Amino acid sequence: MTNGFFEQRTVQGLRHKEKHLFNQSGASQLFLAGFFKCYDDADTPVSEHFTILTTSANDSMVPYHDRMPILIHKDEIAAWLSGAAREEILRRAPFAVEVTPSMTP
Repeated sequence: MTNGFFEQRTVQGLRHKEKHLFNQSGASQLFLAGFFKCYDDADTPVSEHFTILTTSANDSMVPYHDRMPILIHKDEIAAWLSGAAREEILRRAPFAVEVTPSMTP
């Protein structure tokens, strides 16, 4: 769970990239599909690894980037975690996101 994700876009004539925050309109939380693995080896400390899955950008994202995270609705979390809705979620087009330009370089 997050409140959004950032993408950066190169703007001709600027020395820095523009940051843009993407979130779901009207929602304070955004759920991203991903994997988590915790490795516990006797020779090394516990190591946590996270991967956020991405897909092709939808119309709301295309002007900023060619891919975006796979988004999950709150009521789909249990089905994602159990694997019951994995194929459906992975194959569908992501829902629209809203962009907020960042004020910092």
